[in-house]
Amino acid sequence: MDVQTVTFSKCFGTLGGAVAGPYHVIHYLRHSARSALFSASLPPACTAAALAALDIIRTEPERRRVVMATAERLRSGLVALGFAIAPGGTPTVSLRVGDRLTCCRFWAGLLEEGVLANVMLPPAVPDGEALIRLSVTAAHTGGQVDRILAAVATVAGRLGLLADA
Repeated sequence: MDVQTVTFSKCFGTLGGAVAGPYHVIHYLRHSARSALFSASLPPACTAAALAALDIIRTEPERRRVVMATAERLRSGLVALGFAIAPGGTPTVSLRVGDRLTCCRFWAGLLEEGVLANVMLPPAVPDGEALIRLSVTAAHTGGQVDRILAAVATVAGRLGLLADA
């Protein structure tokens, strides 16, 4: 692999990212890539947060196991509700809802139920494939995952998205 990219906004809980690779590639990107030419460096606080997160990832590997098990519990629960959920690999679980309006109603309903989620709308996803993204952390408890699943069931039922609704 010649070049490796990493985002700091997902697993590191901050913003920005990094590109690692051979000197000539990084030099080229630094001086030729439009997105790099017109951007500022990361704020020191974001850099410190990414470094601290990396240190935690290295020294506390059990957190990775816990967050992945928690995400799998959420995925399994959503499948049990009747949703087609893509296989795991990340602590973010995407729920395909369909059209924009239904997705926004779903998001608002989850928020009313006390669940903070994100929406992915076109053009970030194809038309008709709007998503709700649920993210878990190593700090989420089984009870909290159950609460998320109950909220999803309630809102999906209200919107007629469940097969038996």
